[in-house]
Order: sequence, then C-alpha cells, then structure tokens
Amino acid sequence: HRYGPLLAPLPAAPVRREERSVPVDAGAEGLVLAARLAAGGGLIRRPVRWRIFRLEGGEAREERALRSHEPVAQLRLPPGDWGVEATYGLRRTWHVAHIAPGRRLHVVFVLDVGGLRMLSGLRGVGAGRAGPVEHRVLRKSSDGRLREVAVSRVPGEILRLPAGDYVVESVFLRGNVKARAAVQVKPGRLHSLQFDARAALVSVRAGRGARWTLAEKNGGWRWRGEGSQQLVLAPGAYVWEIAGERRALRIAPGARMLTP
Repeated sequence: HRYGPLLAPLPAAPVRREERSVPVDAGAEGLVLAARLAAGGGLIRRPVRWRIFRLEGGEAREERALRSHEPVAQLRLPPGDWGVEATYGLRRTWHVAHIAPGRRLHVVFVLDVGGLRMLSGLRGVGAGRAGPVEHRVLRKSSDGRLREVAVSRVPGEILRLPAGDYVVESVFLRGNVKARAAVQVKPGRLHSLQFDARAALVSVRAGRGARWTLAEKNGGWRWRGEGSQQLVLAPGAYVWEIAGERRALRIAPGARMLTP
C-alpha cells in the first residue's frame, strides 16, 4: 500500500462546521473535536486523524506533541488561536479555532464523505480465482485531466472519499484485462461497484524453469512467463511460444488450460 490504500489525502478543503462554546474554570480551556460524514448524520465512530498547531500571526509556529486518532478528541489547550487539521480517508480540512479565556470550544466538522467498495470478478468463473486485482480511483483535476488519487488491492476494501465524481479502473495484474466505470460518491452513503469482466482464466502448465511468451497476435500486449502461471486474458487472437515452437490461439471467455 501507498499511504495505506490511499496515495495521499486530497488538498485541504473548507467544510461546514458546528461550533459551540461552553464556560469552564480557568486552566480548563481547550477543544473538543468531532466529525460527521454528512449534515444531519451521527458522529463518526471510526478514528479521525487530528493535528493541532499553535498559531502566531496567522501562521503555524508549533505543532502539539499530541496527535489524536480518536473519533472524538478532547484537548486541554491555553487560550489563543489554534490550527486544527482533520483527516478522514481522503478528506482533509483545516480550520482556525479561537479559544477564549474561561471557555472550551466544541467543533464538529461536516466532512461530506462517502464510502466506495470495489470488487472485480470474471463471468462464469468462481469468485476469487482470477488472481490479484488492483482498483485505481481517478478524479478530474483543475486542468481537466484524470489523476490517480487512491489505489487498493484488497477485495471489498472500503475507501472513504470526499463527495464527488470519480472514475474507477479495475486492472487484473496478471493479464491484459482492464475496465473503467464512473461513480458519483454521495455524503454519508456507501457505494458498491462490481466489475464482471467478460474474459478468460487461462492456466499455463509448463515445467519448472521452462520459459515461454504469450502475446496478442496483432502486437501490443506481451507476457513473458516461466513455469506454470495463471493469467486473465481478454478474448482475441494470441500467439504462444515455448521451447522454440509457436502456437496460434483463439481465446474465448471462460476457463482454459495451455500445455506444451
């Protein structure tokens, strides 16, 4: 994984907040921090990454030694201006909180985050037999190009993303099968995306150390293998080379075995 299942949190963005200030004894001032996925929803019960900075002249001068990963963070802090960074999944936000003398400030961030679960399989082939799959989550950047914002190789893993439009790529890592789908992530909702590829599960049976090549007949994709392997192939014409011999193949959806 890179940054767990994620590449990096997206740039800090403003979010709605709910604030209230309550009186406390001198010396008990501080912050109570929590977050919601969506307006009107309950508080997030999973860990939220909180970072707190002391501000001087509007700039962060000092980071507190305490970094909380609790759903609700309760921090005793002296009066003054404090920068609060909250990160949940790919959502990151920044807020300046002012703690007045004799007051404790409660802040609830409304993150507008949804969940995305992705699975990939092959039609007519038992689940989990197709080998490793990588799901790449792409989002359009300010220049109009799609850029990769998250990667997961864990089947059914839930990624937590800011609400918005995304493109998901399903890539079978052993073979040449890829697919794309658009998905709109909504705040507080869990979205499931299922890829059902029309492809072939090909088992190559060759002796230990035997080297071979499988390539698309019209050029382009090529795989160099050794010994026995299993590949996921798109339907089409291929050429298999092993021990100096060439064999033309027509791969159709389903399961197939290749032997010398």
